[in-house]
Amino acid sequence: LMCLLLCSCSASSGEKQIFPICMSLDRLADGRLQLGVQVSSMDQAQGYALFSAAGDSFDQALEILGASMPYPLHFGQLRLCMLGYTLATEQPLRPLLSPVAGLHTIRPDAAVTVAMGSALETMTAQQPDLGVRLSTYLDQLLARLRQERLAPQETLTDVMTLLDSGW
Repeated sequence: LMCLLLCSCSASSGEKQIFPICMSLDRLADGRLQLGVQVSSMDQAQGYALFSAAGDSFDQALEILGASMPYPLHFGQLRLCMLGYTLATEQPLRPLLSPVAGLHTIRPDAAVTVAMGSALETMTAQQPDLGVRLSTYLDQLLARLRQERLAPQETLTDVMTLLDSGW
């Protein structure tokens, strides 16, 4: 009986959600926080679509971004959380990453990086290799960079633990 009850579809099926692959956070000139997401486009010819919104806080930017999307955002496929250099250097990382790590649908093993300029512009410029999905491309790129010791092994969860411990 439990198998029949626990194996049903949820109220919001995967077809009715938007799965960001990459997220960017930047500080705009007016002081607001800009949140951007990169998602797979339904039209294979267009590849990947970018959406962004700005707000006074992460929660406000996420609310504005979510209101402009046709379906709810689900961060279970997130591979990369990219911070703009200005944002990453002007405030402590713990309060900046806390709301990101606190999302109930967040993928805990997403990588955290800092872009040398604008995270949104860097995210816009990234393109997967021919014939490879962006999620696969990011998984392979990050694995190679970690293997060559050009990127740390830590994930979003690890970064939050290290920030809590003072490291």
